[in-house]
Amino acid sequence: MHPLKDWLILRRGYVFRERTSYSKRHLGLDLITDEGTPIYAPFNGHTTTLTGNEGGKTIWFYYEDKIMRFMHLSKFGKTGQVNEGDIMGFVGSTGSLSTGPHLHLDISKHRKVDINDINNFINPETFCWKKQNDNTINMEYEELKEKLRSHFVEKDVRFNFDQETGEVWIVNNKRRYKLGTRPDDIGILGAKMCKENLSPEERKYKITEDRTKVL
Repeated sequence: MHPLKDWLILRRGYVFRERTSYSKRHLGLDLITDEGTPIYAPFNGHTTTLTGNEGGKTIWFYYEDKIMRFMHLSKFGKTGQVNEGDIMGFVGSTGSLSTGPHLHLDISKHRKVDINDINNFINPETFCWKKQNDNTINMEYEELKEKLRSHFVEKDVRFNFDQETGEVWIVNNKRRYKLGTRPDDIGILGAKMCKENLSPEERKYKITEDRTKVL
């Protein structure tokens, strides 16, 4: 399961490998959401906690040969041995690198965290959060699909979600629009094909720049 609810539509900050104000490459993914939002254990695993200057309150989550770091928490939840779905902590803005409530998540391979080796990190957007025979992720995609569909004037539009790459596609009138992996890209529903009467909550995902790629 995803560590945050509404993962698919949460606004992103810095994404994997993006240049930041403090580094050449971002090691993970920043998910912007309200302070106090629960962070769930995505799998059965083991956690340790620490508080650092830059990352603030941080969880190290151990799963198979992976280490996931969840940073900038407001407070910790269950620690030690955790089961999938347990609340490990809550989103915050602790640490000197945080400028507002968000969750920084990065994933390392081979049971080691080497911040100088970007190739030892995995993109959280393309990481497989789904276990075998687990339908949770499929349900999240279906919910998002229906949410998007409700805003289209043309009801015959179809959505393709590539769970391996995290890409979102819209298929309409024999054309495919690639919306990308970021919720800001999903917001391209505005302007061309989306109704204008969005709620304030949904409007923040709507952008005017046309990032669609027509194939």
